[in-house]
Amino acid sequence: EGGGKKGEGEGESSAGSGGGFLGGVVRFLQIWWSAIRFKDFSLLALAWSCANIAIALITSNLILYIKYYLQEPNNGTIVVMLLQAGIAVSLPVWAVIIKFIGKKKSLFVGSMAIAAAFTGLYFLQPGQLMILMIVMPFVGIFAGSLYICLSSMQPDCVEAYYLKNGARHEGVLYSLFLLGGKIGSALSQAGSSYVLAATGYESAKGASKDDLPTQNEATQEALRAMIFLGPAALMVVICFVVFFIKDYQKEFATKRRQTIVSGEEVLGDDVANSYRRFTTLGSGTAAIVESRNTFAYLSMHDEGDSGEEGAPDSGRKAKAKSVRFAPTRTSWK
Repeated sequence: EGGGKKGEGEGESSAGSGGGFLGGVVRFLQIWWSAIRFKDFSLLALAWSCANIAIALITSNLILYIKYYLQEPNNGTIVVMLLQAGIAVSLPVWAVIIKFIGKKKSLFVGSMAIAAAFTGLYFLQPGQLMILMIVMPFVGIFAGSLYICLSSMQPDCVEAYYLKNGARHEGVLYSLFLLGGKIGSALSQAGSSYVLAATGYESAKGASKDDLPTQNEATQEALRAMIFLGPAALMVVICFVVFFIKDYQKEFATKRRQTIVSGEEVLGDDVANSYRRFTTLGSGTAAIVESRNTFAYLSMHDEGDSGEEGAPDSGRKAKAKSVRFAPTRTSWK
């Protein structure tokens, strides 16, 4: 069965290449639609897009906010650097936290902390730059959870997609993640420009730092909302979306030590590719599958040729009658 699926995949590939450019487009759209129908992938892509929208809102408008609302035209770059330094420092810390509380909980902690911090910063008044400079590194520390948690959940969803559909399309799936992020950033930057134009923003092009134009109240309120209230709301949306994504971290930690579940037909080639060794015993009546330090004993029935050391023949099928796991080979005694 494993060989059959492999053959089918090769046949599809040949057909797609035979169809030329149009065949490739059709094949891509089929994979794209299959990925969109996979709930966890779609939700994670949405959360990734929301994160990129929030980041773009902050980076596009933070210096303008400091310049025109806080009236500190010389310190905008310093605040941005403090934010980025917090993110850089936090990444290895979040990598450790994830091991203890998991990816989803880490993301919830970081996102809700950002939402709370931005809600408070919304009420800053002109001249209170020092408060912003103190808080921004901590915002960056919590923002690091967005980068590491969402990025590390992507391969989990890709692997879950493979387990569900029996086909690996990592290139298409990761490109869709990146595309969603880029679209979110582009929409955010374009939306910011339109909002500022609609509120009567006056460009400072050609003006010196001591002779900046005074922005009207509507523009200043728009800057405050886009930097603080918008990202805070998006953090809540991210938490809501990620809540419905299955947490594969614990599940994969167990399933990586397993190759089949009792009663299900398994693909011989997949077993051989996923594990270092596939050894059939007798006339294909049983097998030992090795993965790192774990061995699984499978009672099987043989529908092909007798087994031998190495990967089974492409025409072989194995049905598990029972599965047992042990830390070492000697446990079988």
